[in-house]
Amino acid sequence: WQKVVFQITKARPYITLPREFARVINLDVRRFPIRMQNEFYELLEAGVGLRGFTECQDWCGSLEGYERGVFPTMVDLTPANQLLRVYLTDPRDIGLRMLVGPCLDQNGNAVYSQDGANSVNGFYLSFDQPFTTSNFIVTSIGGIQKDATYGDVLLYQVDATTGEQVLLSRYAPDELNPAYRRYFINRLPCACGTTGTVPILAMAKLEFIPANRDTDFLIIGNIPALIEEFKAIRWGGAGGSVCRRAGGRGRGSANGHHARRDSPESPSEPIWGAVPGVVAYGLVTASSPAFKKGKSESKVNWNAGKNAC
Repeated sequence: WQKVVFQITKARPYITLPREFARVINLDVRRFPIRMQNEFYELLEAGVGLRGFTECQDWCGSLEGYERGVFPTMVDLTPANQLLRVYLTDPRDIGLRMLVGPCLDQNGNAVYSQDGANSVNGFYLSFDQPFTTSNFIVTSIGGIQKDATYGDVLLYQVDATTGEQVLLSRYAPDELNPAYRRYFINRLPCACGTTGTVPILAMAKLEFIPANRDTDFLIIGNIPALIEEFKAIRWGGAGGSVCRRAGGRGRGSANGHHARRDSPESPSEPIWGAVPGVVAYGLVTASSPAFKKGKSESKVNWNAGKNAC
């Protein structure tokens, strides 16, 4: 879990989580904690009913956050007179594609296209320099599927009359099926100062993102526990009652390390990650000295266990 601050306005009282976060458990508005409700809460019998943003001030209900599901873009597409445009950040991605679909055209009809012998629900945008633009107006986007790329891919909406562009999303190289969770803040208070925004502090759960590169961080919370688990796996599969008992002791020792690590009296030392300003505990990479040390110690213990058994 991690604390993160969002800046929102009364004109758009929504929070959309970036890909690094899976969901929000609690919010704080100006040092006042507020509850988070799921999508079923508003429809309970004798409940509060549907909450939603209106142009007029709505004093009904309490200051709470309501989940609104997941969306394929960080910013909603304007549902009128908009083309879609894709920009690349790495020329090696030329020729790769993005599928936009399901989606609707300017007449509100579902868009279908042909990809070789296959019928496609939506249409493809093939990446090219300096950009690629759809050849028809799109009024709704229901999903995005993107090829794995070398660099980030930027999706814009473009006004078909004025040419004005608005960034909808910036997709990471390994982001293949983007889905961003969104929350509505009911009865958001007025902004202070000249910025016109209200800071919202959220306690958010980090999303699981698979490690795809040798330099990606591995979330290993406790190196000694990992070493003991290695020994338990090795001894447990070696055969013989002595080895099985040794494996059991190793797994028990690993659990003990985890318990001590989670104890308030024995906090882990913080290790800074690749993202500026984000600190994680017990965070190492496959090439870090701590991980290599753990592997070498495990190898010595494995050999000792093998000789003993």
